[in-house]
Amino acid sequence: MLSLPDPHGPNTVREPYASKYKDLTFKEPKTMFKTDEQNPGWSPFQGNNYIKDRKLNQGQMAAYFGMVECIDDNMGRLANELKRLNLEDNTIVVFTSDHGDLMGEHRKHNKGIPFEASAKVAFLWKQPGIVPAGKVIHSAMTSVDFGPTLFSLMGIEGDGFVAQGRDLSDHFQNSKMNIQDEEIIYIRGTTMHPSWVAAVSDSYKLVISDKDKPWLFDLKKDPDELINFYEKFDYRKVRERFTKEIARLMAEAKEPALGIEEFRKWLF
Repeated sequence: MLSLPDPHGPNTVREPYASKYKDLTFKEPKTMFKTDEQNPGWSPFQGNNYIKDRKLNQGQMAAYFGMVECIDDNMGRLANELKRLNLEDNTIVVFTSDHGDLMGEHRKHNKGIPFEASAKVAFLWKQPGIVPAGKVIHSAMTSVDFGPTLFSLMGIEGDGFVAQGRDLSDHFQNSKMNIQDEEIIYIRGTTMHPSWVAAVSDSYKLVISDKDKPWLFDLKKDPDELINFYEKFDYRKVRERFTKEIARLMAEAKEPALGIEEFRKWLF
C-alpha cells in the first residue's frame, strides 16, 4: 500500500510542477456565489476571503493542478515498473482516496459535508484478465464495500472472514462495460452525533440533518446541488423511497443517531 499525501493543503509541490500551471486562469466554481436559499443549514458558509482574493485562488489552483500531475507521472512510473518486473498480469492495482476536496465549491474548503466535491472520490481498479479494461461502474459504492469486493476478486473465501459491506465483485468482472445501478448506499458525518446522514444513489441524494429540513438533490438535473427537490410534488415517490431506505440502512448499521429525535422526526 502506498499512501499519497497530495493533493492536500498547504498546496505546495516541487518543480517543475510548481510552475506548470501558474499562467493559467482558473474560473471560480459556480457554487461559490450561491444564495442563502440555495445553501443547507448543515453547510454554513465560509471562505469569504477565498472569494475576495482572486490572486490567492489562482495560486492555490495552479499548485493543486501541479500536485495532481506529479501524482499522475509517478503512478505511470509505478505501472512501468510492474511491467519491467513481469508483475503486471499478477497484480491488482487500486487507486482511490478517502475524501474529496472543496476548493471554494459551496463557499467551503476541505471536506466533511455530503456535497459531491467533498464526499465523492475516484475509484480505479486494474486487474488484467478479470476486470475488462474501460469498464465504467455508475453504482454508488462506499469504503466499507472495498474489503468484501477485493477478497472476492482475489478468490479468497473461508470461515471466519466477516466484514461489513457489500461484495460488488460481479460489477467488476462481468462482461457489461457500462454498469447502471440505482442501489442506495448510506453515508454519515464522522462524529458520534453526526450533523447529517445521507442516502445516496447515482441519481439522487437525500440528506437529513438536525440543523435544517431534509434536502433531496437530483444529481442529474442539478449536478451543482443548488436545488432542494424534497417538497416538490413530482419527487414524492423518490422522497418516500429514500426516506424508507435510509431508515433501514441506519438500523442495519446500528446507527446511534437513529435514536435522536431530530433525525427520527423525518424518518418515521
